[in-house]
Amino acid sequence: MDLVQLMLFAGEKSLLKIESSDGDACLLLLDDGRMVNALQGEFEGREAFSECMGFSAEKIADGPRNEPSARTIDEAADFLRMEATRRRDEMWRDSRNDEEFLENKEPQSTEGVER
Repeated sequence: MDLVQLMLFAGEKSLLKIESSDGDACLLLLDDGRMVNALQGEFEGREAFSECMGFSAEKIADGPRNEPSARTIDEAADFLRMEATRRRDEMWRDSRNDEEFLENKEPQSTEGVER
């Protein structure tokens, strides 16, 4: 998502449509270097931005726009990127912990256990 970071840094006013390799899509609305809205499926705002940052982007389209639609995001772009990274790392760690648990789990013997 280097393109998003570059456009934010450059103070762009734009509408980005990002399509993942899985066929999911999201819209990011930028206004003068600030992320003002994000839409992804049923998500809007910060959650949608976090979902978009987890995409393995296959296609990105940039379109001009004049006025921002509803402003659902009020945080700085740096905060949003850090939050999206933190959430993605937590999800990865949780999935790794689940895999390790399943790999290391051995059936427990019930011999010698009183009932």
